[in-house]
Amino acid sequence: MNPCLFFLLFSLLLLLVTATASQLGGDYRNAVTNKCLHKERLDLLLFKASLHDPNDTLSTWRSDEHDCCNWKGVTCNNQTCHVIGLDISGSSLGGEISNSLLNLTYLNHLDLSRNSFHGIIPSFIGSMTRLRYLNLSYNSFHGTIPPEFGNLTNLQWLYLGYVGSYRVENLEWLSHLSHLEELQMDGISLAKQNHWVDVILSLGKLSLLSLKGCELSQVMYPYSSFLNSSSSIHSLDLSDNNLNSSMYRWLLLLTSNNLLHLYLSSNMLDGIPKYLGNLCGLENLYFNNNTVVVKFPHFLNNLSGCTSLTLRELYAPGSQLTGSLSDEIQKFSSLEYLDLSHNHLIGSINEKL
Repeated sequence: MNPCLFFLLFSLLLLLVTATASQLGGDYRNAVTNKCLHKERLDLLLFKASLHDPNDTLSTWRSDEHDCCNWKGVTCNNQTCHVIGLDISGSSLGGEISNSLLNLTYLNHLDLSRNSFHGIIPSFIGSMTRLRYLNLSYNSFHGTIPPEFGNLTNLQWLYLGYVGSYRVENLEWLSHLSHLEELQMDGISLAKQNHWVDVILSLGKLSLLSLKGCELSQVMYPYSSFLNSSSSIHSLDLSDNNLNSSMYRWLLLLTSNNLLHLYLSSNMLDGIPKYLGNLCGLENLYFNNNTVVVKFPHFLNNLSGCTSLTLRELYAPGSQLTGSLSDEIQKFSSLEYLDLSHNHLIGSINEKL
């Protein structure tokens, strides 16, 4: 081919490609940055319309802003563009939680915590079955936990602490959440749930359990078929429940060498059982503000198994501890923090400690 002709054809082709790119450039940029699906954007706007937003936290949620994936608190899947996460925690929001959330069918993370939502927790949340993370804590709801939550079988993290004036009439729904790894229900009345330990034992993947202030004073010994299984719980908080030492009979079932953190504050416990001293992974023990007199040497002796090698923090101020400070405390070779203030102890701690 004539070199001049080849150069001419190549130049024309390059000009054509450049012109085409210029015409299509806007569409390409939209494909990259305007990822939000139109239907899901409208559903988010409907959700916002039902809210009271005194601080204008959701100011980026505008009808003229087409990419909802850039809105505050919204996360989209990079490939499918579906909304998969919604985190508007700590935003002082009130109003109604709109069921338009149901149309976000790929949502797996929902965090509405630390807001000012009132009324009952909407039962339709139990239909959002892709959820793996749900946090409704620190709001002002009232009533009972919807049993429909038992449909959320993909949940791994459930936080319902201090949702308001709440109680649980039936805890059976919780046993369906077999993938649950963390459960926090602080401040929710479980006074009528005498067999809650059975439900917890059925959750074989649970690593964190927090039931602080749940009115657990009356608990029946479990009859669960899971009695012989080893607990997977790493962190257990049973503070503020007016529990007495009869609880140690069933506490044994929730503890194992997996347990790292144990919180037994503000109960009516007259010491600790010997088996707690044989938890070879325990690092933190909180025993403050227990109201029954406890002899400190006996308390310490019951901790002197392999726990004495792993315990890093012992927090027991205001716990009616009596007797002399024992040199046995020196056996706790990993101890980094010790608080025995506001007790009735005599003597002094060896300087070598």
